[in-house]
This record gives sequence, C-alpha cells and structure tokens, in this order.
Amino acid sequence: SMSFAGAAMGMVGLMALPGRLIFTPLGSRWPRTVVTAVIFALSALGLGILRGAGGAFGVWTFVALFGAGFGAITPARAALLAEFYGRGHYASISVVLALVIALSGAAAPIGISVLYRVAGGYDAVLWTLLAISLLSGSAVLLAGMAEAKLQEGAAQSSPH
Repeated sequence: SMSFAGAAMGMVGLMALPGRLIFTPLGSRWPRTVVTAVIFALSALGLGILRGAGGAFGVWTFVALFGAGFGAITPARAALLAEFYGRGHYASISVVLALVIALSGAAAPIGISVLYRVAGGYDAVLWTLLAISLLSGSAVLLAGMAEAKLQEGAAQSSPH
C-alpha cells in the first residue's frame, strides 16, 4: 500500500541516525576502509534481502540495513578523504566529489527508470544496486591496501 511504502521510506531516513552513531566511532578503532566496506556490504545485504525475502520482513530488514548504511557513509567518506589525502587537499577534493555525487544522484532516477523499462521490472534495478554496493566496498578495500603499501614503503625508505 502507499502508506506502507511511505512509512518504509521515512524509516530509511530515521535509520540513518543509528547508522552514524554505530559506525562513526568504529572508524577510530578499526581501519576506516574496513568499516566503510562493511557499510557498503550492509547496504548490499539489505538489497539482497529485499529482493529475496520480500514481504514485510524483507522491507523492514532492508530499511534497517540500507538506512544505517545510508547514514553512516557520509561521515565515513569524509574521514577517508582526510585520511587518504590530508587536510590540505580535503576541501578541493571534497568539492569535486560532492559535485560527482550530486550529478550521479540527479542522473540515477533516469538511469533506473531506463533499466526498469528495458528489463521489464525492478529485479535488474535491485541486482544492479547490489552489485554497485559490493563493487564500492571492494574498491574501498583495494584503496586501503594500496594506501597501506604506500605508507609502508615510505616508512622503510625514510631514515630513522
């Protein structure tokens, strides 16, 4: 029903707060790249459950997982930018990234509607979003491993 869908969408936004409260502090205890990859994995899991389980259980599980990830990704992205590029470059890179995210957000409904139309339903949309979430998490992990190697090489080459 329309009221059920509206309530679920509203709860995605509400679940953003617990996501921030849970995941933001974890970034100071564990590698931020790992925490960020877990956030993307939770979003993918939510999408998979929405697709696989269906019904009220699938919707509310999706709402909890995806909403928490949605809320947690903004502070995680900011922390990763500062960690990878330093405070001196943070503002410039953040502005460019914000522009890319805004343009992607504006284009996404068009892309999703085309995919829906071509594929004949939301299955392809859900699988595409799930794949993007998994690829994003993997990219963050790979970037973290590359950064660790760079830091390790710099530490070995600097005189003590």
